[in-house]
Amino acid sequence: MKRWVQGGEVVANWAATPSGLYYADGVFETMRVAAGTIPLWYYHRRRLARSLECLKLDAPDWRDLEASMLDLAEHHPEAVLKLVCCSSGGARGYLRMGQQVSWALQLSELPASHAPLRAQTASLRLAGGSALESLKGLARPIQRMAATEVSQAGCGLALLRHRDGDAVSFSHGNLYCLQDGRLWTPPLSRGAIAGIVRELLLSTGPLEVRVAPLDYARLFAADAVLVSNAVRGIQSVAAIDGRPLAQSGQVSRCVDWLRELGLDSLVTGSGTQ
Repeated sequence: MKRWVQGGEVVANWAATPSGLYYADGVFETMRVAAGTIPLWYYHRRRLARSLECLKLDAPDWRDLEASMLDLAEHHPEAVLKLVCCSSGGARGYLRMGQQVSWALQLSELPASHAPLRAQTASLRLAGGSALESLKGLARPIQRMAATEVSQAGCGLALLRHRDGDAVSFSHGNLYCLQDGRLWTPPLSRGAIAGIVRELLLSTGPLEVRVAPLDYARLFAADAVLVSNAVRGIQSVAAIDGRPLAQSGQVSRCVDWLRELGLDSLVTGSGTQ
């Protein structure tokens, strides 16, 4: 695993990086590199710009950043690229001494495809209610602890619930419930992430998508339960807490839709299993 920062310097130790990392004062984007390109970069950049504005941080030099990203993509045509942006000025305690940002790029191999996907409910709950929770913020303790918890139980996907009990998201993507030809997904106000694929499904997806709180029990009565992210696209979940979930052929409509958008790379590992 290698890391690049502005100017092409290889970073060996995060302790030497900007002060924003000490306070998780920043955001990140995790992107799929496919055939030497970053097919969803337009959407990642738009979300990143919104997130930085929400945190009252300046945008990076887009030309410099994009040149570095494309160079990496050219030399590593099939990979996962993580972009971290954080405040770079000095700090006095929690007080920022400026709005400038520094960025870092991190390459890693594509994750292995684990099919069928099996999820387990995490013991930690989301609070919801904060606009910051929908950002891809650097501080993700609940997601990390949830992923660790279910991994120790031999499961690769954590289901996160709101403190009121309803289902909100998965540790590695947005949650959807397929019923009667419609997709239902929780609102961002419950603690869900403003995912890239979620945004695309809401705007141009092949199925009607409704945003509403999802009762946990409803998942087990659904025609299918899906997870989406910008690396693996859209996939069916086979079981939650050891209970098998129904599978639907309508999921293939979402997979075909990704292909129609030219996002064939996100179809790898997807399907109804």
